[in-house]
Amino acid sequence: MVATKDRAGVLPDLVRSLARQTIQPERFEILILDNGSRDDTAGQVHRLKEKYPTLRLHYSFLPVANASLARNEGALQAKGRVLAFLDDDCRVGPDWIQRALKKLRQPGIRALGGPALVPNSKI
Repeated sequence: MVATKDRAGVLPDLVRSLARQTIQPERFEILILDNGSRDDTAGQVHRLKEKYPTLRLHYSFLPVANASLARNEGALQAKGRVLAFLDDDCRVGPDWIQRALKKLRQPGIRALGGPALVPNSKI
């Protein structure tokens, strides 16, 4: 699940990294929650759906710019048992979902964090 606002330019890299996952695309969904973007985020997601037709890529526009509200809305819309939150400028390795699912099968593990890479980070 990705909360985004006016970041149409970075979404393709994130979606590309999710499209390269080692698990089958029908085993996960990508929810893009748009926090009132004024750029071409909706159009970009539409083009990404066309480029990656096997991905279950969903888009929702929310008129209020609030990442917490977007994540809550995404949690309501999600159909899976596991939620993964990513920022729009992240990229993940091809086995990111597979490794997370493996870890979540271990007794006592209920939540995970990282790693997700932010290219060209100034931090």
